[in-house]
Amino acid sequence: MLVNNNYLIFIGIFLLSPTAFASSNCWNGSGTAFNFGTSTQGQANSTTGRVIFTCNNYENSTRYIRACLRLQDEAPLSMRTNSYPANELYFNLYPLNDQSIPLSRSTQQYAQIDYVLPTASTKEAYFNLSAKIIPNQTSLVASSYYNYGFTTVIKFMAAEKQAQLPGCSAMPETNLRTVQSSASTEIRPGCQIDSVSDMNFGTLSPVSGKKLASKTTAKITARCPVNTSFYLGLGPGLHYKDNSRQLCNQGNCVSYQLYQDAANSAPWGDSIHTNTVSMVSDNGNSQSVTVHGAIPPQDWPVSGNYTDTVVVTLFY
Repeated sequence: MLVNNNYLIFIGIFLLSPTAFASSNCWNGSGTAFNFGTSTQGQANSTTGRVIFTCNNYENSTRYIRACLRLQDEAPLSMRTNSYPANELYFNLYPLNDQSIPLSRSTQQYAQIDYVLPTASTKEAYFNLSAKIIPNQTSLVASSYYNYGFTTVIKFMAAEKQAQLPGCSAMPETNLRTVQSSASTEIRPGCQIDSVSDMNFGTLSPVSGKKLASKTTAKITARCPVNTSFYLGLGPGLHYKDNSRQLCNQGNCVSYQLYQDAANSAPWGDSIHTNTVSMVSDNGNSQSVTVHGAIPPQDWPVSGNYTDTVVVTLFY
């Protein structure tokens, strides 16, 4: 009997596509110390720095690298005083070439670097960053503020072709490196005058009385950092004469005075600790003070528009 044993042999081949993402050895270098220098309360200050990132390539062909940096924490970041309780000052970090959206844990904003690694090479690249103090932080104590260490996260990929590299938002966090950076600034007891209203005695006429006399007020608004003592002074004016300020119209003048109180008992001048108004900023917000103006009884001058200009000085 002839018996045939037939065996079927399946012959196949498994073809590998070209490597989409080839491994390269990458590591982070040093972070940066963002030093804003000296700032004043409410000021928007900025500085720059860079984070170093290095890769090498010991493969047999050129590799393309894309690295993407974000913050480990949510924006904004903060600096604090070393006092207790601590005071906080907030700032944001941006890619230097795109400062529209701050870097953060949850946003799609990244600082990105792309570079080419020839075979048997090592290359150091830099994330160029901008740090900005958020403006209008008015409740700040004059002191030194520090962030001793915040973390940036770098994800990266290498490929045989640049077109194989995904964008930063789509890149998986498979290869990660972290970098520590710091920030500091000095808030000085900077003060500012927010506004000064004009003092208007109005339109006056001899019909109202035998003597010229009038009273009115104006407002000065100023602000300083928390716990800052400051003083507001008023200059003598353009036409000061015989211990009196004067409103003048060409050669004709009317005497008047400025006071700290409605009773007109405390003249307001610009000699600190003598005739200036003393104030203290409890919370860093704007504070307003009233200037009381008085024209004492005197003979009526010729008709016309009488004016004076007084310099307001803030001492701190």
